[in-house]
Amino acid sequence: MREFRFRRDDEFPIVRVRITGPRKRGTLRMVFDTGAGTTQVHTSMMEKYGFSAAMASQAISAHGPAGQIQEGYLVVAPKIEVFGKEFLDTPIGVYDFDHFERIGLHGLLGWDVIRQLRLEMDGPEGILRVH
Repeated sequence: MREFRFRRDDEFPIVRVRITGPRKRGTLRMVFDTGAGTTQVHTSMMEKYGFSAAMASQAISAHGPAGQIQEGYLVVAPKIEVFGKEFLDTPIGVYDFDHFERIGLHGLLGWDVIRQLRLEMDGPEGILRVH
């Protein structure tokens, strides 16, 4: 078991995710979001690591909480790493997260990845235990 700390006073639980792209590797600051069906990353960050709309496997859209539709596209990341675990060939939705970008966030770590983990979250203590 490994323990990871998050700032319990933050608006969202923030996790660091390493991504390997066609051009380079890097770290993303992402919201740990069990309500997001898929992992999603801001367009400019995906472009920074070498992904583009030309690599998309399909066009996709997402509905926000207010029902607004946002258009994006789906790419496959060769590897992402989170909590010391590797996930290969992970589909990632690419969208414009302008609000997130302004506050230093890059996207959402979604249920598609989270559901593959055995974990325990202690919100009051700000601890996430991954087994």
